[in-house]
Amino acid sequence: MFVVFVLKFSDNVSFYVQEPSSREYARRIKTDFVEFLREDIVKMEKLDAETLLLGKAQISTMEDLLRYKSDLQSKLDAAEQQRKDLRNLERSYARKHDSEQAEQCSAEVAELTKEIKKLRKNIDLCDDIALRSAQTREELEWIIEQQEQSREAEPNVQRDEKADRQR
Repeated sequence: MFVVFVLKFSDNVSFYVQEPSSREYARRIKTDFVEFLREDIVKMEKLDAETLLLGKAQISTMEDLLRYKSDLQSKLDAAEQQRKDLRNLERSYARKHDSEQAEQCSAEVAELTKEIKKLRKNIDLCDDIALRSAQTREELEWIIEQQEQSREAEPNVQRDEKADRQR
């Protein structure tokens, strides 16, 4: 492994190659490994969250998943509308110089925003589950098809071997 340095002096560009020191090489490998590990950890956490959602909501079929997602979407729409109404009410109180009511509305808006965030996260998890499920189904179908093709090809290979032995 070599490191390429590029130096630019006004209009002149120079390149030179240098073998890295063991410290530079070790740092590069460590950085690559940590990044690789970080990606795997994020993926595992996402799969863990999906699994927890499936267990908590007792989802076992794609129909259950779609029904659950639909329920979440209706709750999300209702919460967003309620938050919009509260924000309008908060502005109304602010115009009337009723700061106590405006602060109360602001606190309710903050709570609704937290709930909306959770609902959106769960909807995204449902989408990811559905996508991964479809991909897994396609991969399984492809594997089954390949196994069937190899089974069909095996008798032909065996016949060819028997014919070669007889000759």
